[in-house]
Amino acid sequence: MIKKNIAFYLLIVLIIPAIFMLSACGDNKTPQNPSEDGTETAKVYSEFVFDENKFVGYIGTDTEIVIPSSYSVRSTNSDIYTINYNIQDVINYGDESSLDYEIWAENLSNFDRYILVGGMYNVSVNGGEKHYVRVGEAEDYFTLIKETYTDLQSIISVELTDYTLTSEDKIDESNLTIITRPFIEMLSGKLESFTMNYDNKVINFTKENYLQNYNVFSEILSAGSLSGDIVYDIGNYVEFIEGNDFIVETISSIVPDQVLGGGLFNTPNLNTITISSAVKTISDGVFEGLDSLTTVIIESEDVYNALTDINSCGGLISNATNIKVLKSVVDNTNNVNAYLNSSDEYIKSEEENYYNYSK
Repeated sequence: MIKKNIAFYLLIVLIIPAIFMLSACGDNKTPQNPSEDGTETAKVYSEFVFDENKFVGYIGTDTEIVIPSSYSVRSTNSDIYTINYNIQDVINYGDESSLDYEIWAENLSNFDRYILVGGMYNVSVNGGEKHYVRVGEAEDYFTLIKETYTDLQSIISVELTDYTLTSEDKIDESNLTIITRPFIEMLSGKLESFTMNYDNKVINFTKENYLQNYNVFSEILSAGSLSGDIVYDIGNYVEFIEGNDFIVETISSIVPDQVLGGGLFNTPNLNTITISSAVKTISDGVFEGLDSLTTVIIESEDVYNALTDINSCGGLISNATNIKVLKSVVDNTNNVNAYLNSSDEYIKSEEENYYNYSK
């Protein structure tokens, strides 16, 4: 069954690398370290993906997001990454007696679903005893969780770190991404590097070489089965945090329907987005297909001036029924937007510090 969807998975992991170039974790800036007392010193952008001065990914499920104007990178100094989920968001609590992969974790992003379905991690509920979930065991384990815990606010903690796949592990099309999971973690901005030991080869994946080293994954996926163990030695995890090391000047285009939440903005729940004042350009096609985006809040002079028609700025306002622009931007005589201010499609009104152009 692995061969059945091989073209799809090759598309996932070959197109994304060209987009998610994780130079935010690169040579220009040294990741900050957590504070010595372990307290949070800055807001963590766990669902955003950046590449130096570009905002290139959103893997969350919020209905509203504000693109940060700047950020920094913080090292966790650890090869363990823990993700906490609310049990109600992870498990479908309908009438089904067991889980269904089509609806399982439907309130989470595709990234989170891939992580959960694949297995090979430690799980605990409400800080209790850890249970190691191997490949093919996830559905049975979370079915048991569903039958055991009635408090839907219980917290499921999933701990990612080193793991080994063996020829005895059941790997099929439902959990195929377990082979490339560290690769996906790195592309999502969470992981700096990892080492893969397979077929007497030891490959160190970094942001500088991951594209050319991807051929080892191609060989494994094309083979249709494992010829031996795959040992993953996870490097250091990092976090994107509130800070001023990188100014977000560009929103990059993303090919839709990819692994990290369906692409940058092809996220069904997203209906409101705020474009910060730092953003100067938006690449072609970024917002293509995002039917859910009904409200756009613009604080950037450059983006306001560039909205010359409904499809400009990557189709930012192609589906929006409300476009809010800072009054200070519109009232500045150096800024011009003939489209919004002359189109018969929009009714202009005032709303606190914004002008609202509504259909």
